Amino acid sequence: MEQCMICGSTEVERDTVTHHATEFGVRSVYLLNTPVTRCRECGDEAITIPHYGRVARQIRDRLCALNRVLEGNEFALLRRELGLTATELARRINVHAVTISRWEHGHVSLSQSADRLLRTWTLAALGYKWMDMDRLLGSLPEGGIDHVEIDLATGPDGEFWMETHYRFGGTQSAWKMVRGRK
Repeated sequence: MEQCMICGSTEVERDTVTHHATEFGVRSVYLLNTPVTRCRECGDEAITIPHYGRVARQIRDRLCALNRVLEGNEFALLRRELGLTATELARRINVHAVTISRWEHGHVSLSQSADRLLRTWTLAALGYKWMDMDRLLGSLPEGGIDHVEIDLATGPDGEFWMETHYRFGGTQSAWKMVRGRK
């Protein structure tokens, strides 16, 4: 019998929702069919993101297909996922570190060349072949998407990491990582 992590009640229900996944640091990501557990006693609600690593990878992939110049927070996510500091990226693309900060905080619009370069590096890190990168990036903006939607109901089988968000009333929350099998 499943119990609420907060109050211990067995009066819990499972559902699926469309989750606006702002915890990734971007506003353009929505996770469809996100499992949620709600406690009827205390009102706690916990979402579960199955295949977390694969979902995060798919988010990076889909951000590269957006039909517009990346927003600063999207640019920052891709930079961090490449393992680059703002200073390292600035040096590699020959701009001042302050410029990177201004782009990432939305004070100045991102240049199209920096946008395209970061998308190319991200796709290369994800294992894309040059011909496929050229085809994807060459189809933008007409062939792109305007936001990221990932359907968790059609996720891959096998071993996964699951990240579950627990809310402790008010604004207190925590994340729990669990390893499992589908």
